[in-house]
Amino acid sequence: MRLVSFGPRGGELPAVLDGDEVVPLAQLLRLLGIAMPDMNAVLGLWEYIAPAIDDLVASRDAERLPLTGVRLGPPVPRPVNVVGIGRNYGEAPEGAPAPVPILFAKPVTSLLGPEDRIVRPATTSTLDYEAELAVVIGRAGRHIAPADAPAYIGGYTIGSDMTAFDLMFPGHAQNPDVMPATLLQQLRGKGHDAFLPLGPAIVTPDEAGDPDELEIVATVNGEERQRARAGEMLVGIHRLVAEVSAVLTLHPGDVILTGTPPGIGLQQDPPVFLEEGDVVEITIPRIGTLRNQVVDEPREAV
Repeated sequence: MRLVSFGPRGGELPAVLDGDEVVPLAQLLRLLGIAMPDMNAVLGLWEYIAPAIDDLVASRDAERLPLTGVRLGPPVPRPVNVVGIGRNYGEAPEGAPAPVPILFAKPVTSLLGPEDRIVRPATTSTLDYEAELAVVIGRAGRHIAPADAPAYIGGYTIGSDMTAFDLMFPGHAQNPDVMPATLLQQLRGKGHDAFLPLGPAIVTPDEAGDPDELEIVATVNGEERQRARAGEMLVGIHRLVAEVSAVLTLHPGDVILTGTPPGIGLQQDPPVFLEEGDVVEITIPRIGTLRNQVVDEPREAV
């Protein structure tokens, strides 16, 4: 099934995407006694309410809205936690121990809908894209074993982890590896509003199939920049769930970004960063496409 949230920013409601129609779920959820009809509740109660949702989608009497007439927001507009993973693609040295994933937090305020505009802060000139498969949690848990991780995954979506390298690596944007770790400014580089387009839908595991076979493709203004299978990650999905849950309690609706493949703007020769008007498209065929245009933050807002 394909789950979406639709409506104005801050007021998104859960729905099912059925072809090119949106089937709202709020009324059904209230009838089932769910006072706060949001995507967190849908995911957390999925095993109990999925049959009723199936019946609703199959019904001729269900309310249906044309997809072209609604705004899709991030499929989980209000997660408790959003966790990013650093440097999870590339070549692992032969004989080296299993890598320890780099974990960082993204603010919920950075979330953006799948066609909303990315706002480039006036304080950066090195805004970059990072295409990622995102795991959406469906069941609360802490200290989850990798073998048990599939039971805690509610589905998969697409994330675009925007980064302002000059703000994150002050004075070292072109060569971050030589910067002292004490100067790292993770929140300044990755935490701005509109720095995490997400969506368009959460695809449940039964429909997504083997997540390692999901292919991530990113283009900028139609030019392909990134292409990789999720199975090429250095640390796989199930271990990522385990590693994150060793740090914090995961809640239904939480999002784990799984890292970005090679090909970001910083890695081009020479580096090429995003400008106003650029369009970033990230596609995972079984999930959909994010299409976000870059706009500059008004100077008077600085």
